[in-house]
Amino acid sequence: MKKLIILLISFLAFSISYGQTSADRSLKVSVTTNQSPLSFTLRWQKGLNAKSYAVLKKARQDTSWTLLTNTLGVNDTFYVDNNVAEGIAYEYNINATSNMVPFTEYTYVYCAKNFPVKHQQGKIILLVDSNYIIPVATEIKRLEMDLISEGWNIIRKNIGRKQTVRSVKQFIVSIYMSDTANVKGIFILGHIPVPYSGLIFPDGHDEHLGAWPTDAYYCDTSFTYWTDNKINNSSASRAANKNIPGDGKFDSSFIKRDFVKLFSGRVDMFDMPAINSSDTFLMKQYLNKDHLYRTAGKHYRYRGLIEDNFGYSAGEAFASNGWRNFCTLLTPDSVKNGDYEVAMKTENYLWSYGCGAGSYLSAGGIATTSMFKTLQLQSVFTMTFGSYFGDWDNQNNFLRAPLASNSDILVNCWAGRPNWFFHHMALGEPIGFDAYTSCVNRNTYQPPRHGMQMVHQTLLGDPTLKMYVYEAPTNLTITNTNNVRTAKIKWDASSSSGILGYYVYRSKSLNDPFTLLTNNYINTTFYNDHNASLGKNIYMIRSVKLQQSATGSFYNLSPGIIDSVSFLTDTNTLIKYCIGQKINPGNKILWQVDCSSNNIKIELQKSKDKLSYDSIYALTADSLPCQKNFSFVDQQNIDELNYYRLKATDIDGQVYFSDIVTLVNSQKNVIFEKTPFVFQNELMLQIAAPENTSVTTTVTDVSGRHMLNTEQAILEGSNYLKVNFNRLSRGIYYYSLYTKGQRLLSNAFMVK
Repeated sequence: MKKLIILLISFLAFSISYGQTSADRSLKVSVTTNQSPLSFTLRWQKGLNAKSYAVLKKARQDTSWTLLTNTLGVNDTFYVDNNVAEGIAYEYNINATSNMVPFTEYTYVYCAKNFPVKHQQGKIILLVDSNYIIPVATEIKRLEMDLISEGWNIIRKNIGRKQTVRSVKQFIVSIYMSDTANVKGIFILGHIPVPYSGLIFPDGHDEHLGAWPTDAYYCDTSFTYWTDNKINNSSASRAANKNIPGDGKFDSSFIKRDFVKLFSGRVDMFDMPAINSSDTFLMKQYLNKDHLYRTAGKHYRYRGLIEDNFGYSAGEAFASNGWRNFCTLLTPDSVKNGDYEVAMKTENYLWSYGCGAGSYLSAGGIATTSMFKTLQLQSVFTMTFGSYFGDWDNQNNFLRAPLASNSDILVNCWAGRPNWFFHHMALGEPIGFDAYTSCVNRNTYQPPRHGMQMVHQTLLGDPTLKMYVYEAPTNLTITNTNNVRTAKIKWDASSSSGILGYYVYRSKSLNDPFTLLTNNYINTTFYNDHNASLGKNIYMIRSVKLQQSATGSFYNLSPGIIDSVSFLTDTNTLIKYCIGQKINPGNKILWQVDCSSNNIKIELQKSKDKLSYDSIYALTADSLPCQKNFSFVDQQNIDELNYYRLKATDIDGQVYFSDIVTLVNSQKNVIFEKTPFVFQNELMLQIAAPENTSVTTTVTDVSGRHMLNTEQAILEGSNYLKVNFNRLSRGIYYYSLYTKGQRLLSNAFMVK
């Protein structure tokens, strides 16, 4: 502790001597896009005691820079890059050196003119605390729909709080290795088991030396790197930080860049009684404000607030994390010093930063955890720094407090040791991508500072959030007139200004990627899909605008609006009918075709799963002097469920399929052909019956009170059953299906 006090005194003396502030560790840079020919002008304010400037450039994925110039003098405060092209993003490093004090100012900007739209974000692993499966089901389902509507594919796994960290990692690594190109990150929702590792004390306190929490363990594909047999140190004052062989805490103090493949973000409300004793309540509250932000339910001004209670600190200048990022994510004149608590009570700031002498429960001059019980600060992305609370897995931890509060804050990180770099968000990237960049940074972005690549670096909050959000289209309706396989889609325009048009997407399942149906955006609010598939078709509409940012422009998509329609048959005139009968032994298929055309080829196909079909009979229709009625008896490999369809090919090569014929050879009353699916307050399932019968559907609320009772007739063979839940209010319900007094199925569902 004495060493720390002496160090702080020397920091203060150093700052007074030369007059530097944390703002002096970065340049205030603005970007102008010039036309004819296209170029970017990078302009900056003079750096304190600067003697020269250098400008470097690279592509987003590169780790090394190309020098453009290092000959700019003290009065040269701009640089024009003419070697650029529309639709390509460029990253610039502008830095200043000084004679008087051996320090360098660094600023990074990410520039593009009309950067292309990004339809797919990739796959994200959603780890859900098992404690929340039922009580937070509605909010989690809404989050999943929000993620899907923004282009994410979700791989969800429910995790128990007592599982081992190794078992959690095994699941993550298996998912990543199954699709390394598309699996991008991990969204941890709840008190998923927390890995600990290392012998570190990045806050500089000797009694804090030991293992710290590390979600980086989950982002790493290696198992052998994370050993637990070397470190033997019990000097830490807190038991959780003690690290001895075989205790389940790992030895590694630093990550290996080559092993870390995924970003992560954690929303963990466990053990925050100073704000609310129910972590379920806090999780619901967080997910509600998360949904409000990402659907533009509240608008924020593009400006930043910084409260710096450390100052220059011998060049570490912790608050430079605010100045460096905000001045290019926003604009230099939209960033100001201010009181973190007072300013954001009455005004909103998209970004904020606060630092001060810390404890597990506070940051000096900023706030305490208990204050966040009533604080309602208006900011979305924040960074805080101070001693102790960067070790975040403890009761009432201050780093988690803004997320647990009723403030608007959705993301927080311990920014100062090391530094974080978020400038890519200016062109629409989710914050998780830059969390990854900061985690693996070594020499690409300067100054990385103490703690670089240490295992403690963690993003707290939703890693999929972006800076530029706006209202989605509304009131999507899809109709299927006369069962023609065309989906007629209509929607109401987004209420946001500057909309260029809309993209239309289709998928068979919410678990699958959406396919883009309109290669270019359309400027109407309707679309007819003439190539809809048999069965369920799920459609999504997203609006697009050319978003102007502080460093350029990019095509920005809104969240999507989603609905579905089903096509049960395919309309054609060549096949008149195709039906089936159970006979003893076997199944008899009968059909009729229009043979007014010559060379009609007929193929009877059979399947056991409705996915792959094999031909079991074929003929050319005109070979039977225009006989219109055909039949075939199948006696081979008759199973409980057998599916048949007729494939007909006309003289022009046009292919037609009949309805699928389902024949049941079972003593069961009803057989489910696929898992029931609840979508948009409607139950949809396909069932097969060996005879004509009826199915009763009952719906009860969580207290067991009957809310709905319907009876529907079903015929022998395959049937589609729909039950509409639109009259129910929001909440969790249970449906049960009965036939002949026997319960067939019972399950829970949600009404949004």
